[in-house]
Amino acid sequence: SVWGFTVLLRRCTQEQNCSRVITIVFLALLIDLLGFALILPLFPSILDYYSQTEDGFYLSLQRGVDWFAAMVGMPPERKYNSVLFGGLIGSMFSILQFFSSPLTGAVSDCLGRRPVILMTAMGLIASYALWAASRSFGVFLLSRMIGGISKGNVSLCTAIIADLHSPKARSKGMAMIGVAFSLGFTLGPMIGAYLAMETEKGEVFYRRSALLALTFAAADLIFIFFLLPETLPKEKRVSSVTTGFQAAADLLSPLALFRFSAVTQGKEAPSDQNLQNLKILGLAYFLYLFLFSGLEYTLSFLTHQRFQFSSMQQGKMFFFIGITMAVIQGGYARRIKPGNEIRAVKRAILLLIPAFLLIGWAANVTLLSAGLLLYSFAAAIVIPCLSAVVSGYGSASQKGRVMGILRSLGALARALGPVLSATVYWLAGAESCFTICGAKARRSQSYHQLPRPSPPPDSHHLSPLTKLGEKDVLEGKVQWPHAVTVGCRFLTASTSTSVDHSLTIALASFENETKKKENKTCFSLVKHEDHQMRLGKLRLALQQRCCTPCSKMTI
Repeated sequence: SVWGFTVLLRRCTQEQNCSRVITIVFLALLIDLLGFALILPLFPSILDYYSQTEDGFYLSLQRGVDWFAAMVGMPPERKYNSVLFGGLIGSMFSILQFFSSPLTGAVSDCLGRRPVILMTAMGLIASYALWAASRSFGVFLLSRMIGGISKGNVSLCTAIIADLHSPKARSKGMAMIGVAFSLGFTLGPMIGAYLAMETEKGEVFYRRSALLALTFAAADLIFIFFLLPETLPKEKRVSSVTTGFQAAADLLSPLALFRFSAVTQGKEAPSDQNLQNLKILGLAYFLYLFLFSGLEYTLSFLTHQRFQFSSMQQGKMFFFIGITMAVIQGGYARRIKPGNEIRAVKRAILLLIPAFLLIGWAANVTLLSAGLLLYSFAAAIVIPCLSAVVSGYGSASQKGRVMGILRSLGALARALGPVLSATVYWLAGAESCFTICGAKARRSQSYHQLPRPSPPPDSHHLSPLTKLGEKDVLEGKVQWPHAVTVGCRFLTASTSTSVDHSLTIALASFENETKKKENKTCFSLVKHEDHQMRLGKLRLALQQRCCTPCSKMTI
């Protein structure tokens, strides 16, 4: 029929648009992460450089740490001071990202995704320009601060993917974001380490890496400006920036973040069950990233001190981690079917326990590699899967805030994880630090409470006819009466159910109930995101299916 052909044509167009957006976001994020990851293998050497050049600001911090160590009775081992400084810098970067992510998410809910992500790209250009020009520890810290403020672009990328209409596209998009992270953290450290080795005499060893990061940021800005479309239509945006900032205030309170308070207000607030699911998923996301970021920032110092890894060896280590993650995400994670994400997350979290123990107690590179392999598998699965599940919650106008909350929880975890892990490392050594992290992974309560994805609405109450797929409806297996009088009522169900699936249930239910009730029917639909659009689609579909006007139809 004409109606069926129109639906199929619209679906094909939507799928093409989704694929295009996913590809653009993937490439833009990959370029950004390549620039970001260049510095990772250089951190220990950068801190050693400022220590050896007797930078005044750095030495004053060093004296403060020495004074505190003497006060608590620690032996004066300055080699661990760089670990503490690395953790502090990592936490500073992430605490600024913690503040910027909800603000950029809230502003993008009002102004759109495209203009805000362009502003963050310009901030990153300024950050890398300062790093390239820096000759003092203070300027280097300033560049990291500007970079942290501008890192809200990652949450915007996830919000763009969350704007996509189908759960399948969102799941694929989140997996591709994970692949971008894997490739960025695979190639970036290797490139940064190589450029540091190729430094000419008299040149600061990190200058070439900084200039390349600046080039990547400029290229990313141009790429986004010319190719990235706006994914949040004006009719789905919040009314004012003030409303967005009021919601952002909830995103800056840790307690409000864990409660997802920013999405509980207004007419489109999630149901109690969905809100509880969001809280559990958010807690799992926070705890995982807390442990992950702690290992991430202490790992390079552990290998530098225990195995005397050079910058190139550090780059090879990150390459091993990244290529493992890319293979797992490209071959396994992206094939995880919608509804199976939580099961995959639970399996991945279990692998963290032996991973932390092997890395912390490794006496040789072989044991270290085994631990990194398990660590990489977990890293490749947990974040993309949890992000895909969370992206199914919230109305279209709230998805930016939902993903902003999730990224803010991640930034909060990254702000606390490095400094706390580095402090334990500084106080008790690597073995104790990684053993405690393994114990935390084992006792994570969120592991036992992760919610299973909700089934389609009222699926256990549907008759065989109402369980027909959309293909069956379009192929005419569901025969429609010539004239009907329709009365429609709406019931509530899971917000994660797609528009197309809900409409299919409604259309199939239409025929089933018509036979039972002599041309009078009652629909059970889903009241959630885009319900006005669904109403319009349903009204049009019913009118086109009737030979006589449905003047009594009320929806």
